Amino acid sequence: MENINVLIPAAGKSSRSRLTIPKSLKEVNGIPIIVRLCNQIVEYDDNPMIVINPKDEVLFLATFEKYNIKARIIYQSSALGMGHAILQAKAHIKDGEQILLVWSDIPFLQKDTVHNLVKKHLEDHNIFSLASFICKNPYTVVERVSKKVVRLLETHKNNDLVKVDKGERDIGLFIFDKRIVLDLIEAEFEKYDKNSNTEFGFLSVIESLSAKGYKIEAYPIAHEKDILSFNTPEDFIKITETRD
Repeated sequence: MENINVLIPAAGKSSRSRLTIPKSLKEVNGIPIIVRLCNQIVEYDDNPMIVINPKDEVLFLATFEKYNIKARIIYQSSALGMGHAILQAKAHIKDGEQILLVWSDIPFLQKDTVHNLVKKHLEDHNIFSLASFICKNPYTVVERVSKKVVRLLETHKNNDLVKVDKGERDIGLFIFDKRIVLDLIEAEFEKYDKNSNTEFGFLSVIESLSAKGYKIEAYPIAHEKDILSFNTPEDFIKITETRD
């Protein structure tokens, strides 16, 4: 689809995973996570944008060559957070196009989850859509007011949500209007204190879009495998016990 650009931020430091390489290059069932993701989204973009730290370029290029992956490399030299990483793609995408954003640590992303999200987003003419899953102890929680999505809260950062034992969470798959969303993120980044110890995040843009009246939706269409993400060594143990 010519108006959809896949974006995979993969410039993280992998500190929680305790790896010496980007976690997206870690093999799961013999195939690097980044390769698995590129194969799952190829029908929407056969030349996805991958945001990396320049110091890891040789590793990524070697992996792409080995698995015959075509990708547009974008650099994030400073580890300022996910919101900043996503902003690096702004100059590479035309206004009026859509960004299909995929977290780089979800090795079992299902093709039909991607297909259903894209289909619903375009049919419903949303500005921002995300795939969700109902589960126990959700890492994030979709909050609705009068059935409308107003924000996405990270439970580990919100004391009021620590005791949530079941809820609707995102899986790390989003699609949104490039101009509206990235313009808003850029405006928020201009107010961000570059010298602070906190990273400039991405998920807060949902609340900002809601406040401006833009149409947002979360679709509980994901599979249980979709929510398997690689953040810690313990996560990887669960992942290695899972088959395609």
